Amino acid sequence: MSGVNRIDVKLDRKTFNIVLGTFCIMHDHYGEPGIIDPAAVLITPQDVADLIDKLRNSDKGGDEVTISMNFSDWTVYGTLLSHTSANIPQTDPDAYAVLDFLHEEYGRVDDAGEAPSGPEVVKPAKKNLLMWQVLCDTEKEDIAARIDVLEPLHRYGANAGSICEIGLTFYPGARLLRVGSRTPAVGSRYFLQRGDELIPLFRLPEVQSFCDKRFDIVLDSTTAADYFRFAHFFSEEGRTVSLVEGPQDLRIDPSSSTPANRQAIAFIRPLEFRRDKDGFTVTACTFDERHSRLCRDRYSLVAEQPLQLLSREDSGINLGHPFVDTQLQIGRSDLFPLIG
Repeated sequence: MSGVNRIDVKLDRKTFNIVLGTFCIMHDHYGEPGIIDPAAVLITPQDVADLIDKLRNSDKGGDEVTISMNFSDWTVYGTLLSHTSANIPQTDPDAYAVLDFLHEEYGRVDDAGEAPSGPEVVKPAKKNLLMWQVLCDTEKEDIAARIDVLEPLHRYGANAGSICEIGLTFYPGARLLRVGSRTPAVGSRYFLQRGDELIPLFRLPEVQSFCDKRFDIVLDSTTAADYFRFAHFFSEEGRTVSLVEGPQDLRIDPSSSTPANRQAIAFIRPLEFRRDKDGFTVTACTFDERHSRLCRDRYSLVAEQPLQLLSREDSGINLGHPFVDTQLQIGRSDLFPLIG
């Protein structure tokens, strides 16, 4: 045992951005094929989320970031570095080399006895249904069997690579299930469950309106952001454009100096909500991957009515074809919408 309780990990700005961006992707896609195999690691999504919070809290905006890690932090950090792969999209061409170097340096520090040691251990995560969580094997098998009763032709349950859940604060008592396929190109299917009821959302022509009428809805300042993300994802607009709540959603490095990226960073804003007589008027940035268009949209968000696009402002910025995460980004804790 080294007798060292903590270690200060120092990362320059570029390296820190690569590490933080990579770990965020690994958390958001925990359990998906090619990202993190839960059976191969001894850490949970909550452990990853805790480390991401520590990284963010350590960032004071300077050229170098120092992260003070205890044994638990160090263990999660090393586990994630050992599971980075080419399946994780990167915008920085040096990212894979940087991550490989950090993994080698992690091993060197461990071998030299300079790493922190116990008595702390990685604690099991408490179930937090406000973040995506991977179902345990027993529950996964049960849900998969029920899915295949509903969809016997496609066998989405039998072919599931992972099944994740998240609670829906705007539909109390309901949870959203994301069923990932063993074949990544197939994408994910979403189901909504409350009690014994299991609804395949991809079969519905108007998901938001259907769910609003079927479930008790709570639409207020605490639920508006996730309700909007849900409504947009399953709307006609959501079929062609993706929400962009921060530069990281297009894998744009905040320190980038390219003119197009600097323009995009200045243009992109968090979600903004303004109350009106029926619900909320929402301002949101979106990206159309087909035409490489970054826009700022205004929507009318009203319970039991389809999401309505009010206006669209095209930024005119040419970003080429950046990586866009098309998963439903519900339950985000990295961004804070403006609600007035």
